[in-house]
Amino acid sequence: MEGLHMNCPNCQKEIQQDWVYCYFCGIKLRESNIDESYSRILAMYEFEQERRQLLESKSATYIGLTSVMVTILLVVGNLLFSSSAISHISKVYVYYLLLALYICAVAGFTFSAVFAFRAYHTGSVFTYHTTLTDLLNTILGKLVGTEVYKMVDPEKVLCLVTTSPENAKTELLKTYSRVWKKNYDLNNLKSDRILICYALSSMSLITIVLTTVIVLIIEI
Repeated sequence: MEGLHMNCPNCQKEIQQDWVYCYFCGIKLRESNIDESYSRILAMYEFEQERRQLLESKSATYIGLTSVMVTILLVVGNLLFSSSAISHISKVYVYYLLLALYICAVAGFTFSAVFAFRAYHTGSVFTYHTTLTDLLNTILGKLVGTEVYKMVDPEKVLCLVTTSPENAKTELLKTYSRVWKKNYDLNNLKSDRILICYALSSMSLITIVLTTVIVLIIEI
């Protein structure tokens, strides 16, 4: 969606030539027609669809990686705290420091997996056919949110319009604009949760490195 660039006549900031309004100062740059507006919002709508797929792919990868890390930490932690390097520490505070770091690392990756799960299912609909349907949907709704991604069926929209083709294009423009805004907000929420997952994973990795360094110093 990149275009040729120019300077805004009002604020002199660099902008794209196909902009109708300046992003920086809000001045109207030129008149636009409905066909141009429709093409632009359609491109934005399709971009958010592609962005959603990319974000879901990232979050699914994080779910797998963080789940594996939690499993590895639980196994390694059990071996570590039962080894001679740990069990024969003379200073109690060092032992509890290592234990605290280990717990922080496990908790960090666990919460990271939770946020990856939340990111993946943001915008999805949960349905369970059990006696606990209402309870499960309530819990999962609070966990990942109740808003869902929207899709546009142009044929259905056009069937509702019985007036001129121009009015039909206007109705499509309104529908795409409304759906784009909803999907844009959900993609931003999904992206924010992925960033939280990434931050928690990074801090957990730093904690693991710090714990490893302390253990090596003790062993040496």
